Amino acid sequence: MNELVNADLSLRAERHAEDFGIASTGATDVGLVRSVNEDSFIAFDPIFLVADGMGGHNAGEVASGIVADEFAALAGGDYIELEDVADAMVRSYERIASLDDDSGRSAGTTVAMVALTLHESEPHWLVMNLGDSRVYMLRDGEFSQVSVDHSVVQELVDRGEITLDQARVHPYRNMITRALGAGPDTRPDFWLIPVRLGDRFLVCSDGVTGEVSDGELHSMLEESSAADLVAQRIVDTAVAHGGRDNATAVVVSAVEPSASGAYGEHIFTTVDRLELPVIADEHALDESEEGAAEHGQAVEGQDALREGEAAVGTPESEREEPEGR
Repeated sequence: MNELVNADLSLRAERHAEDFGIASTGATDVGLVRSVNEDSFIAFDPIFLVADGMGGHNAGEVASGIVADEFAALAGGDYIELEDVADAMVRSYERIASLDDDSGRSAGTTVAMVALTLHESEPHWLVMNLGDSRVYMLRDGEFSQVSVDHSVVQELVDRGEITLDQARVHPYRNMITRALGAGPDTRPDFWLIPVRLGDRFLVCSDGVTGEVSDGELHSMLEESSAADLVAQRIVDTAVAHGGRDNATAVVVSAVEPSASGAYGEHIFTTVDRLELPVIADEHALDESEEGAAEHGQAVEGQDALREGEAAVGTPESEREEPEGR
């Protein structure tokens, strides 16, 4: 039975009473094939996060649970600081690296997140992704994928060797090129997007995107005005379409203050907090000399986040270069 972690956290419905409120919900399902749900999520402002774990002997559920545990400690405020995100990623990395798995498979997890932060004293969405869990945005009727998959098939698509339709059925579609743990490349991508009333984001694992088309996701996000129903509907659709993987969805919207609220489970992991390993010493993630990602001027690397560097603008064409870059 899935356990709700940190259920004693109090819900604060109206955080931005003067300008906008936040409505959020999360849902998950183990699917029809797997016996263990290795996904974890947070839907508790200012953090909306999905982690999809991987590794032998159920190490995946522990890895994603570690990320949820670290970021849950930051939930419950109005905004999150950039430095806090970097620190939570470092702590998660160290704890995941400490996992002892005699199967020979390293534990790891994807991380996809939308969070509220302040940039130049204005509210912004901070979008982060590492791996192939995704972040989508619906704004003014336009639906777009903000994040960029760190996967073998995405690289093939970028090089023009396969189409997006071919990527969905490609034999390497589940091979990722970056993760927190389970490989040498742990660099996330980041975006900053100004908050606009009516914005709606979907954060989801590949158990959703592997079963549900972007067109279907767009329709469900646009047609459903009830924040407490849309995430569950998306997950149910993924299961109905085959349920070959764990499916998790978190939906967050910028709404009128009177419509604010968090619904259902807001922090989820299958691992009890007492079972999660804790590392006392903090170390930095490996640095990389590679520059910003081509797609969306994403700023990569934990050090860049510590310094508050990120691309600012919309996911499509209105991004601004940060000063000094």
